[in-house]
Amino acid sequence: MVSNQRLFNRFYALIIAVASIYLVTRALLSSGGYRSLWDIWEASLGVLLLLASIHFFRMARRRGREMRARKREERRLRELEDLYQRAIAAAGGVPYRKDEVDWIYTFVGEGILELTGYSAQEMTPDLWASISKIDIFRGALAGLTYDEVLRRVKSGEVDAWTEDCLIVTRQGEERWVADTSVEIRDDEGNSIGSIGLLQDITERKRTEEALREAKDAAEMAARTKAEFLANMSHEIRTPLNAIIGMTSLLLDTPLVAEQRDFTDTIRSSGNTLLTLINDVLDFSKIEFGKLDLEMAPFDLIHSIEEILELFAVHAHQKGLELTYFITPDTPTALIGDPSRLRQILTNLVGNAVKFTDMGEVTITVDSDAVDSEPQESHHLLHFAVRDTGIGILEEDRAHLFESFSQVDASTTRRYGGTGLGLAISRHLCELMGGEMWLESMAGSGSTFHFTIQASSASVQPMPVGVAHGALADKRVLVVDDHPSSRAMLSGQLHAWQMQPVAVESGEAALERLDAGEGFDVALLDRQMPGMDGLALAARLRQQTGAATLPLILLSPIGNQATQQVKSLDFAALLTKPVKQAHMLKALTEVLTQLPSAPSMPPVSDFDPTLALRLPMRILLAEDNVVNQKVAQHTLARLGYRVDIAADGVEVLLALQRQPYDLILMDVQMPEMDGLETTRLIRAQWPADQQPYIIAMTAHALTGDYEKCLAAGMDDYVSKPIQLEKLVMALEGSRNTARAETKG
Repeated sequence: MVSNQRLFNRFYALIIAVASIYLVTRALLSSGGYRSLWDIWEASLGVLLLLASIHFFRMARRRGREMRARKREERRLRELEDLYQRAIAAAGGVPYRKDEVDWIYTFVGEGILELTGYSAQEMTPDLWASISKIDIFRGALAGLTYDEVLRRVKSGEVDAWTEDCLIVTRQGEERWVADTSVEIRDDEGNSIGSIGLLQDITERKRTEEALREAKDAAEMAARTKAEFLANMSHEIRTPLNAIIGMTSLLLDTPLVAEQRDFTDTIRSSGNTLLTLINDVLDFSKIEFGKLDLEMAPFDLIHSIEEILELFAVHAHQKGLELTYFITPDTPTALIGDPSRLRQILTNLVGNAVKFTDMGEVTITVDSDAVDSEPQESHHLLHFAVRDTGIGILEEDRAHLFESFSQVDASTTRRYGGTGLGLAISRHLCELMGGEMWLESMAGSGSTFHFTIQASSASVQPMPVGVAHGALADKRVLVVDDHPSSRAMLSGQLHAWQMQPVAVESGEAALERLDAGEGFDVALLDRQMPGMDGLALAARLRQQTGAATLPLILLSPIGNQATQQVKSLDFAALLTKPVKQAHMLKALTEVLTQLPSAPSMPPVSDFDPTLALRLPMRILLAEDNVVNQKVAQHTLARLGYRVDIAADGVEVLLALQRQPYDLILMDVQMPEMDGLETTRLIRAQWPADQQPYIIAMTAHALTGDYEKCLAAGMDDYVSKPIQLEKLVMALEGSRNTARAETKG
């Protein structure tokens, strides 16, 4: 729409144009042409009027363009203002503009009253400064003071920033406000003001504080749990140290075979109990992501047989058969983490025995090669632990591998357990490059499968098939009512190039002999329904063809030496589950009538010459009397005589009386613990009189080793003490800078 001014300009220009045209035309049409001055004047005036009209038309058009441009700009500014107002409304804040020259607010949104209790007219920069208690800057300005930020703003280093302000309203209420500000500068870069937005973030701050308190509480709970686990570890490991240490000492004394077997079982059980205790510690390490694996050589057969032997007594009490089978192409000399593998098998076999009331528990192992570096040979080992127990419903399997999970509450009441074993075992499998899964049907037993990756050792044991040439082609009668046990025994005998004939009962064995079949040796299971192994042996001794047949009795642990067994003149007695090495030795001795190896006295694990090679004056710092006895006897077997201190105070007094080369320092002692004692020794004794200090402690959580070293200790041996690690620590004391300083 054209404005009134533009209409007037155009109308005025039109009148002038008409008048000028009239005057020019009149002058040109007058008689005689330009005959008089008046005609010349009229013509000139007409031209001037025409030029004036052209000028007015141009002015009108230019003014029209300017007005249209101004209206477009005004419309754009209105749109920007509307957008700004919507953004402010959406942000829920209070806008402001501040003049840095006059130090006043030139504009403050009406929401300031609700935010602070002060009106927009009352609000000044000085008032804002007076109600602000805390200024916390964000981003690149985090950690700076208000004056430091102001200096950067004035110097032009910063143009925009956000700070969190704690203010006190007129009503005395504390509120957190986020102040986002942008600096306004003139052409020379000087600060002339700023625009900003104030937002109430009180609820957000309260939420952050609640989350921070929850995080602190969780960390405190984690520290409390870690301290509890450390204390429990110490308290449990202390008697275990005595059990394992004393059985190790007992094994170093003259024992009959049965006593040695029992004692070795006690030590093995103690080590397994230690492994079970470590489950709880491992769960804590898993939560913190600090569970590590070791790489060490181990024998697969020995590891499996050790696990089965551990549960042999319990299985015998329930009438269960424990067997295992390893496929011939599976390497048995491996490099991996044997303790973690035993931990998984201990858990799975223990559960299988626990939840099986009749039948058997079987471990099978096979392997596949895994692509690897040319110089290495990796294998994926597949283990299956099968039982004939109660089985698991499909709907219960989903939660089976969760921490603290049991199938139902009655399971815990009847069978016990923490519910940690499967969760930890599955995590261990994943750490070792494998997985774990379950196949089961309620009432029909369960099979737990798991895989791990391991490298085969560079030197494999000699194939058992050529262990002794005298075994080749020998016929062996195997009598056992359990199919898995027959299959396992037959598989081992085939591997030794023997010819087994396996039957399920004494009656079937007699039928074979009555039919005229000849055998070189017979393996008889002692516990069979109907005719057991002893009854079958008695019948065989009465038959002409089998009266002199060598018989080997397979009997549950602890049930071998009875008068009836002795009267039947068995060639050998083997404990079930049967170990390959024991069976190979027995068969070799029976079939060759010679011992498979020269009879040698038991080789002691203790080196009595260590003290001669590495003479030291040793002080033992230990408050537990039983542990004192274990350590004292262990060191005596190594040739050392030790002095004993019951706490840190006695250690300091002993050092004042005489110097010591080495101190075995318990960490947790009354009066003064081992860490504080070590710090005092390092601070008070001259460098040339400093003893070598080995922490000998039941603390075995992540970080305990570092704490001992930080206190000034030189080495660390965890309880229960393993002889080889103690010897390594003693030998390591010879090669330290402190030992060299002492000469």
